[in-house]
Amino acid sequence: MKALMLLVLVAALGSSVCRKSDLNKLEELPKDIAENLERIPDSDVLVSIAPIADPNPQPSPIFARACSETQDFWVQVAYPVTVCAPFDLVPGTFMADAPPRSSGPRATTVKNYKLTALAGQPLTTPFGCQRRSGPFLAIITRTIACNNATSCSMQILGVPSCPACPSFAWGGESCEVNNRPSEVRFIGLPVTKGRPSYSACSSHTTCGGTPAPSPIP
Repeated sequence: MKALMLLVLVAALGSSVCRKSDLNKLEELPKDIAENLERIPDSDVLVSIAPIADPNPQPSPIFARACSETQDFWVQVAYPVTVCAPFDLVPGTFMADAPPRSSGPRATTVKNYKLTALAGQPLTTPFGCQRRSGPFLAIITRTIACNNATSCSMQILGVPSCPACPSFAWGGESCEVNNRPSEVRFIGLPVTKGRPSYSACSSHTTCGGTPAPSPIP
């Protein structure tokens, strides 16, 4: 992680075009966005975090499973991600758009801001910020627990040095296509990533292949 961060920092420094005089011309980052910034560990880079609570998936009253199941899916999404960094860096350097698609939207909103205070305290050096809406590549992980409760977590991979920024979680049957967060615009259907993995729900179970739910007596 630190090696990747160093490479990104070097690239940013090498392509820096944002000067203090340029920042003075920018609008201040809106307060509601600034309140949801978090620092990437061991860096001076701030990333917006989605202010959405995790769900509490409910178990099925009809079926129990011999094995829990986890499956990953790729999907492209549009969602505003904000990155802020010291003025001698280029915030956009820290964001990576999704690979080009044969169809669907490509050009989305990009806006630059400045950040002069954080958590009520003025910054010694103003930060430059860029807010970009993608499309970004995201990974959805669907988990079906032993009690058949199904939940999904999703990480938007828009910031290579912070692969879990931002992240979302929700529940419900077939949640990779259902109940997805309305704040995020999904582009196309999710694509399966690799094979599912299974874990035994009891010491009497050997997981392999594609286990099916078993009715509760």
